[in-house]
Amino acid sequence: MNESKQMEELKGMIDALQRRRLGFKKQIEEFKSLQGEIGQIYQNADSCPIAMSKLKKLSDVMTKGDKPLHQPMVEKVAVVKKTFDELGRQLKQLIPEEKVGVSVAKKSAASSLNAEVKAETAAEKPARAPIAKKHRRSFA
Repeated sequence: MNESKQMEELKGMIDALQRRRLGFKKQIEEFKSLQGEIGQIYQNADSCPIAMSKLKKLSDVMTKGDKPLHQPMVEKVAVVKKTFDELGRQLKQLIPEEKVGVSVAKKSAASSLNAEVKAETAAEKPARAPIAKKHRRSFA
């Protein structure tokens, strides 16, 4: 009975992780979409004054404060990756490998989340010569 209760708790944890993974995946897709829009602005900035204005506003927003706006997000990605790696190790300790059904689901959820975290951190940055030196630091 105790093992059954543990399995139910584990299944609940895996379901919660799946829901969070889907939310995280949606955020990554939105991020990539924004990245594409920024790339279009970069391409049009040389010939379009509106695009140049948007690029300047974006640069101003990204460099406000003590550190660039994207820096806290980069730090959070590292923390999230570390947390999921630790969670994966803990799950492996809880469930022996012969529990194939749960083990496969757990590995699948963990590997797809790790792949998404890696995809976000390795996402391509828009290619364009920077307008000023400060832009190179902001978008690099």
